[in-house]
Amino acid sequence: QRGPGEFALKAGDAIEAADLLKTDAASRLVFQLGSHTLITLGPATVLRVERYLVDVGGEFELIGGRMVYQNARHSPAAVADKTVPDKTIVRSPYGLIAVRGTHFFAGPTAGTFSVFVADGRVDVTAASRTVQLGRGLGTFIRRPGSRPALPTLWKAPRIREAFLTTTGRPQP
Repeated sequence: QRGPGEFALKAGDAIEAADLLKTDAASRLVFQLGSHTLITLGPATVLRVERYLVDVGGEFELIGGRMVYQNARHSPAAVADKTVPDKTIVRSPYGLIAVRGTHFFAGPTAGTFSVFVADGRVDVTAASRTVQLGRGLGTFIRRPGSRPALPTLWKAPRIREAFLTTTGRPQP
C-alpha cells in the first residue's frame, strides 16, 4: 500500500518510505533495500517502511506477523572494523528492536512474540528493560507492555520453526 492506493508488487518494483507491505496467509515477500539488506516477510505479515537510507539503515514497524532481517555489510569483520554504522530500528506492538548485527528473526514462536539472533547483535527493549542478544540467543515478550525475558540459547527445533515458517527454509 502506498498512500491511498494498494497494488501487488512485482519483481523489480521499488519500495519507498511509508509503504505498507502485506503478505497474505499463503505468501511470503523477499525484498532488497540497497545492495546489502535483505528482508523476508512470512505469511500474514504487515510491515511499514518508515524510512530507509541505502547502506545506512532505517526504521520499520512490524505491525503483525514475522520477519527475517539480513544485512551483509554488518558481518562480524565489518562490525569489528567499525567501518559500518548500523542505524536500523524495528518497532512492534511488543517492543523496540535495535539492530546491531547481521541476521535476526522477529515474530511469533512458542506462543509469544520472539526475537532470535542468528548472527551479530540485537538489543530488544520493552517496558523499561533492554536485553542484548548475540549469536544463538533469543528472547520473548509475552504480550504488549511486558518486559523481554532474559536471553536464552535457542535449541534447533525452535530455530528451525522460526525460519521455516518465515522464509520457507529451515536454516537461518
